Amino acid sequence: MKKSVFSLALLALMSLVLVSCPSAKQEESGKILRVGMINPNAKLDMHLYQWSDLMSISDHVVQPLFAYDDNLNVVPLLTTDYPVISEDGRLYTFTLKEGITFHDGSPMTSADVQFLFQRMFDASVSGQIAIASGSYDMIVGSKELMNGTASGDLRGFTIIDDRTFSIELEMPFAPFIQNLAMSYAGIISKNAYLNTADKESWGISTLIGSGPYTFKQYHHKDGVTLLANEHYWGGFRPAIDQLNFHFFDDPTTALLEYESGNIDIVELTMDKYEEYSSGRFASHIQKKDILGTYMIIVSFTNSPFSDVKVREAFAYALDRDLIVEQVYKNILDKNDNFLPKGIPGRNPNVKLPAYNPEKAKQLLNEAGYPNGIDIEASFRTGNQTRRQLWTLIQAKAKDAGFNITAREMDIGQHTELSNKGELIMQDAGWIASFPDADDLMYTFFHSSWSHLKSSNLKNDRVDELLDTARQSTDPEARRLMYEEVEQIVVGDNYAVYPYANIKKIYLVQPRVQNPVFLNGIGQYWMSDLKE
Repeated sequence: MKKSVFSLALLALMSLVLVSCPSAKQEESGKILRVGMINPNAKLDMHLYQWSDLMSISDHVVQPLFAYDDNLNVVPLLTTDYPVISEDGRLYTFTLKEGITFHDGSPMTSADVQFLFQRMFDASVSGQIAIASGSYDMIVGSKELMNGTASGDLRGFTIIDDRTFSIELEMPFAPFIQNLAMSYAGIISKNAYLNTADKESWGISTLIGSGPYTFKQYHHKDGVTLLANEHYWGGFRPAIDQLNFHFFDDPTTALLEYESGNIDIVELTMDKYEEYSSGRFASHIQKKDILGTYMIIVSFTNSPFSDVKVREAFAYALDRDLIVEQVYKNILDKNDNFLPKGIPGRNPNVKLPAYNPEKAKQLLNEAGYPNGIDIEASFRTGNQTRRQLWTLIQAKAKDAGFNITAREMDIGQHTELSNKGELIMQDAGWIASFPDADDLMYTFFHSSWSHLKSSNLKNDRVDELLDTARQSTDPEARRLMYEEVEQIVVGDNYAVYPYANIKKIYLVQPRVQNPVFLNGIGQYWMSDLKE
């Protein structure tokens, strides 16, 4: 399979870095936690990606202003307290804690925080706008920087002194502080980044943050090595000396390494759950509910799915009950909603139809496809569960008039095409960072950002509701607006086809103490190993 230019360039750069790095299999000492994961073939730069596996690595090195506690409530991390907010809800004033230092020994200042947003919105800084910039585009001046109608410093960010700064919003935005706790808002050293000769190597050979672990090396095949920060500003040294994130091309190999005792933590795929839950590793299994939804996404442009009758027909061609039963072994619950349980705005009246191939063929005939329709779907490689999912979807949809060709591609290529809005049909799992509907809906369905998921939805009423809900400080009004959005995008327009909630299943060796999996993101700085 031909790789994209991006993927080839990234692999070439990683290969060059490998020459200058010590082997990932070098002699090691101290307490070492070994985490297995599928090779992301991606840089450790949350400016570029929205993957929880990358967050599980990067969050140990790079920190945002705020953090989430075990209940996903926001707590200050780098700031002395919560911000002072003006009466109109538009101006936020923050103060950094004293003594925060980056891994190169330099102090964190307001200028570093300003640089986070400058790099996020200004493509001239690093070559592209940040993938999650839609979560912060309410900051004054952000849209002008992104569309190129302005240059220079971000207008909405004011440096008051080295530790004090303010951020001005175009409008009140209730979950703004929650957004500042996401991995995308991690603060890197401005000087370290600007002094890196090859900016493309950031996140591969260089990554300077303020976290409890420092970046040691990135090996494009073996994985990532992080070391405990001996001078962590937070006042403690992690008990685990070294974190090794081992990359694998397929989950089966990772599981075999776990069985051999070479890996401490690995995700257990659904296709292997029955085998492991009844075997000698049954007591190692940990199940974690995730604030997220599995779904099928179709494109509204350049595809037959631009016709609502075709989209409705596919709703009848998708056997969601069988997917949950056969692919996910009834471990997951069938789901009709885009929003997960626990998020205000989840519409209890949204219901997708049950599998009905005859109804699907009738609708296709009405749409002008009496002989059925050919569709190309795409999914990420390295996951047997996804292969099983698409095999089942293909078989059941064929009986309903949809002839689906499912194309498997590497993660980098799939992400690039999805972000360009070029995928006709794909499966996805979308996880909320915190329980607010804006976090999921705005960057998924607003016409400014829907291309990033290849939905390409453009609906004036949806845009109006999402924009208005962002400005509202009335929880009940926001809930009703998000319920209407969900009715429009799922119940009326079939923009997405949710089929199950998300649950992560891990195998964890008994020697690992206090592993934290916060909504699908591994956090090991408070963990320990029993030797």
